[in-house]
Amino acid sequence: MRNPGIEIRPLRELTGFAMFNEVFLDQVLVPDDCVVGDVNGGWSCARTTLENERVSMGSGSSFGPGLESVLDLSHRTGSTPDARVVDVLGGLLASAQALSVMGLRTTLRALSSELGMAAVGPGPEASIRKLLGVEHEQRVQEVGMELLGSATVIDENEGAVWFGGFLGNRALSIAGGTSEIQRNVIAERLLGLPRDELST
Repeated sequence: MRNPGIEIRPLRELTGFAMFNEVFLDQVLVPDDCVVGDVNGGWSCARTTLENERVSMGSGSSFGPGLESVLDLSHRTGSTPDARVVDVLGGLLASAQALSVMGLRTTLRALSSELGMAAVGPGPEASIRKLLGVEHEQRVQEVGMELLGSATVIDENEGAVWFGGFLGNRALSIAGGTSEIQRNVIAERLLGLPRDELST
């Protein structure tokens, strides 16, 4: 990353941190001993990397408190939660369980060579896991902020953690391929729908 022609520009986020960068390559020469995979096979390598990243990002990656913290917060509010809150918490628990099963399936698929089958990468279903996992994590942060109420913006301790998690989790719908890209991958590679003309 220090070769001539590489320019890195940090991208400042809502949180004030810069966890991502723009990277510009201008006539960069890569020595033969630094080539990863086959020459002209970069897209295949990048796609495999992205698919694995999507599995990881859909596996409960979070920049803030998780589901257990939401459940704890709902108990600490003091009063018995109303039917709407119980319904929302139940939905989050069901979503977390479904994501866990999807993660197990993806892991078993990746390890299938040990079961006497050909090993395969995560494939396009990684996009489903990433899309649903990110939406779940974002919803967890939203519910936590709802339960905490005005303390979210006043409290410099717990409130700041929930607010920071809420802002930080927005980045997950961009990193590893935007949610829109995930929907296109699902539509084209899993459902067999025609390629989105706007994405080319």
